[in-house]
Amino acid sequence: MAIDGKTILKRLEAAKKGDRDRVTLYLSKSVYESFKSKCGDIPVSVVLEELLREFVATAPESKQKSKK
Repeated sequence: MAIDGKTILKRLEAAKKGDRDRVTLYLSKSVYESFKSKCGDIPVSVVLEELLREFVATAPESKQKSKK
């Protein structure tokens, strides 16, 4: 599956908040800065959330045991 950044940004222009909460991620600072510049006026968190949704929707089910 190819990711089309332009399509994602266009789709998110009118993004709405849902069940959002603050989370912490550890990322490469240079990759984050490049990503942020590509997002333009759309908040990075909104674009990242959409990428995560795409991944979850297309990834096969995990066969790992759940942690209790």
